[in-house]
Amino acid sequence: MNTWRVRFLYFLTSIAAVQNVTSLEEELTDSIFGNFLDPVKDLFEHKDEPSRNVVRFSLRKPSHPDDDLCYIISGEAETLSACNFSSTAKTFLVIHGWTLSGMFESWVSKLVTALYEREQTANVIVVDWLNSAQNHYVVAAQNTKAVGQEIAHFIDWIEEASNMPLDNMHLIGYSLGAHVAGFAGSHANNKVGRITGLDPAGPDFEGEHAHRRLSPDDAHFVDVLHTFTRGSLGLSIGIQQPVGHVDIYPNGGSYQPGCNLRGALEKSLTLAYLL
Repeated sequence: MNTWRVRFLYFLTSIAAVQNVTSLEEELTDSIFGNFLDPVKDLFEHKDEPSRNVVRFSLRKPSHPDDDLCYIISGEAETLSACNFSSTAKTFLVIHGWTLSGMFESWVSKLVTALYEREQTANVIVVDWLNSAQNHYVVAAQNTKAVGQEIAHFIDWIEEASNMPLDNMHLIGYSLGAHVAGFAGSHANNKVGRITGLDPAGPDFEGEHAHRRLSPDDAHFVDVLHTFTRGSLGLSIGIQQPVGHVDIYPNGGSYQPGCNLRGALEKSLTLAYLL
């Protein structure tokens, strides 16, 4: 039996075991897919269907970090004033990763709150690409470039519409969202100030060319936290290689003592607040 088939069967049995003991939404934040899945990617392609990447931009409020009360719509300048967007303030774009539930995970609102505590006048925008992220991992990974391009169009528009200096823009992406942030930065007309990658996904991105993943070229400053790079059968949930100007590996980056997947993420977020 081919090596990739053995690994694929191992993945399926691993997932079945995890489903019996934990919540898929919170615990199975990422899966053990890797680049070895290249031979089966064609099974998930929908070449005859139009792109259905829907990306929305919710400017969250400090008093309602969980709620999408106001959406900024690219091309509609009136939504900037309606959402009280400040062109002179620091702007954060928070980008989630792969999801099985189709819902935001609890860390999103926690990060929104933490960012407002750090920058009280900031614009904290949560990027919603759930429509494209709720899928087989392989498909969601393939969607990251198109989603990143849509975010790049948003960045270009908001820069022009509000005269906002992109040095004030900071993209923060988790798992697949880190690579989405990279694609957004690389496709924007001008470079954003900073991208922070929180445990960028490893499967399908490890060892790839810089143009196919998060890289130092995507922003003036790219910092990355690696907290779950422990491998299994040569695979790793989080990318192992350095992909930023500064790459931080707490406790060596392989695994955080006393943490499951969710705990590792929360550890990353805690460290991100201090950067």
